[in-house]
Amino acid sequence: MKSGEVWGMLIVGLFWGATTPFLEQGSEGVEKVQARGFFNKAVAELRYILTRWRFVVPFLINQSASLVFYYLLGQAEISVAVPICNCVAFVITSMVEAYLHGRRPNMYTILGTALVLLGLFVSLRAATLK
Repeated sequence: MKSGEVWGMLIVGLFWGATTPFLEQGSEGVEKVQARGFFNKAVAELRYILTRWRFVVPFLINQSASLVFYYLLGQAEISVAVPICNCVAFVITSMVEAYLHGRRPNMYTILGTALVLLGLFVSLRAATLK
């Protein structure tokens, strides 16, 4: 595995993780959209979120990272790329949400993050020993 691939995976995880809380914030209020029928409600909700820059900007960044992820899947092993990107995204999401809500991570968040990183280490170690 090349160094550039690993950096790409870390960047993808960083962008995915950092944008997830902002996507949630940007879509606040969508549940209050009123329309008759399933299709009309879906269109109204889509119009609602696509007209809010607080949703659109993180969405575009998130999807740009997804394009890089698909490129990386063609270059690296899927058994390596997916765990790295998803674990980094989880850890970053946890940190960004804590920061946005003005909270310090509690013991369970820290333990969960440590276990995720340990699991990533074990799976990557096993993949490199093959």
